[in-house]
Amino acid sequence: MNQKIQRYDYLDNIKWFLTIIVILHHAAGVAGGKPVGYNLPSVASSMAYQYDLLLVFKGFNQSYFMSLFFFISAYFVTSSLERKGQRLFIKDKFIRLGFPVLISLVFMC
Repeated sequence: MNQKIQRYDYLDNIKWFLTIIVILHHAAGVAGGKPVGYNLPSVASSMAYQYDLLLVFKGFNQSYFMSLFFFISAYFVTSSLERKGQRLFIKDKFIRLGFPVLISLVFMC
């Protein structure tokens, strides 16, 4: 059971690029746009075009980045399911995803 798992460098490059985009997206949310949570102080009205640029940047990013993360993740589901089998696959997903959700719910409630 010592199989060498093949890495796809181009997918790794896409994922790190998307990670940078997500960081910039959240920074743009703090710097301007719709007031949610913590925001930086407003700029002078002569510089208000910056908010519009940030909204366009955020709108463009929202149109693709999370979908692309999910698409890349879903690309490997079938090979993982075939390799592990249904029972072990579901058990592994519960351990990796279910326990953190349960722990989060305990601490939030």
